Amino acid sequence: MQTTEVLYLFKRCGIYYFSRRVPLDIQAEYSTKRISFSLRTRNKRTASLGAAHLASELDSYWSGIRIKRMVKKHIHRYTKKPDATLSGCINQALTYLNLALNHFKHPLVQYI
Repeated sequence: MQTTEVLYLFKRCGIYYFSRRVPLDIQAEYSTKRISFSLRTRNKRTASLGAAHLASELDSYWSGIRIKRMVKKHIHRYTKKPDATLSGCINQALTYLNLALNHFKHPLVQYI
């Protein structure tokens, strides 16, 4: 029999909770260093599946934040004088990126 460790879960008063530390490079986007909330279940299997899904959603969201930062950083690095046209291109690129990130939207995760 194989046992697997369930990450990001803890149990309090019989109820399972999801808890995950916000990565250091993303903490500026949050008002707290840890995301923690009730999964509203007493069933370990349900909680495990929910925690795995939420962890995946957070990883995708955090990757999107990192990509946004890289795009902004590289656009500003290679332009000496940003003009209205370039600014419009940046805004359009970020709009498309936001639309792509909204595909992963989850009610418990707030997007920028």
